[in-house]
Amino acid sequence: MGDTMGDKMGGKIRKIEAQGTPALPVRLVDTAKNTTLTGPSAQAMVQEGTVAFRGTPTAGVTFDAPDIAIRAQDTFTYDQKSRVAIATQGVEVLYKKDGSQLSADQVKVYFHHAISKAAAEMPKAEGMSITQGQRIQRAEATGHVMLTKGSQQVSAARAVHDAQAEVVEFFCDVRLVEDGNKVQGAYARYTVPTGAIEVKSALPDHVNVSCPAAPGGRQVQALIKPQALHTQAGGAHDA
Repeated sequence: MGDTMGDKMGGKIRKIEAQGTPALPVRLVDTAKNTTLTGPSAQAMVQEGTVAFRGTPTAGVTFDAPDIAIRAQDTFTYDQKSRVAIATQGVEVLYKKDGSQLSADQVKVYFHHAISKAAAEMPKAEGMSITQGQRIQRAEATGHVMLTKGSQQVSAARAVHDAQAEVVEFFCDVRLVEDGNKVQGAYARYTVPTGAIEVKSALPDHVNVSCPAAPGGRQVQALIKPQALHTQAGGAHDA
């Protein structure tokens, strides 16, 4: 890590600023959960329990954990009190369990409020870790959202990942592309364990999201590439 400065108030450290170099960036490590946050510069507000890493045009911010990796071109901020992290601009999320990748303009990650006993017993000034024994509960992606897994690509204006239910919901201008086949609608539900994707023309009743009116009205539009038919026709012709 490069230069580090501390700002004291009433004998207590209020703010910590750190500036790294290309060869030696700023790094914040939670050894208990094997998570690392790395970036060109960082600022921690100790009393408020917040930390913010900022990227540059040539070097972004990365958060690495055993099950997920997040990269942001602009900022990655974490609020210890609300257990919320926000990554902005050119965000890329890699889910290590199944190899799927999510990209968006902004991703907000909610962590479970339950923390480990060791983390709970840490003094406040020493307890500034990124996850503090927490697990990801929910992630919200907005702006140019795209999920890629193998030959499947799903894009939308917004997506919500429920980590516990292992479901990703996509909202507004949803487009599914796989092996040349295309399906378009207003809503899609992706079940992570099975890889099944359901596309619908309208938003479910439980969803409080407003989508712009789609050309041609609310309907599912599909372009299916008849690969199987081409194969059968070719085989019959050769026979």
